[in-house]
Amino acid sequence: MIEKSIRSLENIIEISLYLLIFCLPFSNSLVEIFAVIAIIALIIKKLLQYRLYGEKKFLRPVNTGINIGLYGFVILALIAAFLGEDVGHSLKKWMGVYLKNIALFFVIAETFSELKKIKRILYVISVTVVFILIDLVVQHLTGVDFVRKIPAYTANRLNASFNNPNDFAAWLSVFIPINIGIWIFFSNYYKRTKKFFYIILFFVVLCFCFWGLFYASSRGAFLGVLLALVFMFGFTKKKLFLIPMFILSFLVLMSSSDLKTRVAGSFSDNSTINKDRIDLWKEALVVIEDNPLFGVGVGNYMKVTTSLMYAHNSYLQLAAENGIPCMLVFVFSIGIFFLKNIKMILFANERSQTTCLLIGFLAGDLVYLFHAGVDTHFSSLKIFALFWILIGITAGINREIESSVTTSDKYEQ
Repeated sequence: MIEKSIRSLENIIEISLYLLIFCLPFSNSLVEIFAVIAIIALIIKKLLQYRLYGEKKFLRPVNTGINIGLYGFVILALIAAFLGEDVGHSLKKWMGVYLKNIALFFVIAETFSELKKIKRILYVISVTVVFILIDLVVQHLTGVDFVRKIPAYTANRLNASFNNPNDFAAWLSVFIPINIGIWIFFSNYYKRTKKFFYIILFFVVLCFCFWGLFYASSRGAFLGVLLALVFMFGFTKKKLFLIPMFILSFLVLMSSSDLKTRVAGSFSDNSTINKDRIDLWKEALVVIEDNPLFGVGVGNYMKVTTSLMYAHNSYLQLAAENGIPCMLVFVFSIGIFFLKNIKMILFANERSQTTCLLIGFLAGDLVYLFHAGVDTHFSSLKIFALFWILIGITAGINREIESSVTTSDKYEQ
């Protein structure tokens, strides 16, 4: 009876996560609902496993290599919330933004550590990307997206079901390297007819992704994608797949005068956009200087600034709201996470068929973290949740590779 209940809970968790990923681009409320369902289901599952087997290991979160760092981050953010400007508001934010998303990270890392489940999540991601790209085409043709009836941001900048082009670019840009990884994975996994079908299908999808990047016209997202392509080129054995992606990047840049101006402005002292961002960063530094240890509490940043705007640098805002130590713990933990996964890529090499997926997802994580340095990623419910989803899947793939390579080594011995 208990074993049957555990299997049912595993199905509930998996389905909830699929629905969460699909709904993330267009519904905050559904993301919240499915995240809570998945977290509660995992807690109940662990309690049942402990009751059935009597081992305390079932009560602990899965080991991702950065557990201690994340615990420290959550605790420091909680202290900052208690010492902040508006304790009640900060505590609500702490629970809804930090505690929930880190719990979601552990749920995802534990769930997607088997090849069959990883394959299913790849299909969900691919369907979601295609769905939003179709929505973008409709918005381009009619001026309004069909999911939320949101009008196009401007004639030259589209946002699909997102509130603004920057959030859309933040979401889309991370899935470009991920879809390249999926493209390579399916080309290796399947034979003959299916292989050819997936190569053509994902190439078309990636072409539309770059078209979406063109209309999002976000320099942070574009430069992040370029960085990800260079990262993937350095680690993947299938470099031929990346050449058309570099060509598409060049075409996007050359075809968009708006994006070209924004990218060129990144290296100019006279750029108005640069000046505005630098002014916001200086304002964040003033808040950090006044509250260096524990910040002003999560969610209170705009209450203590004169501009009433986000810092447009997620790391500066993280330090301003939670203190420098909290921000450093976060950055250090993510740095350890990257090193752990890079070591796994180098160790696994060609011995695991999912290594290309790990490279793709890690490159997607890199896009996110780069873009977060010039935008408001940590202040958006959808976009911040996206980060924990991505690194959760990355951690799960890492565990699958470790398991498959270890098993293979034992078999060879």
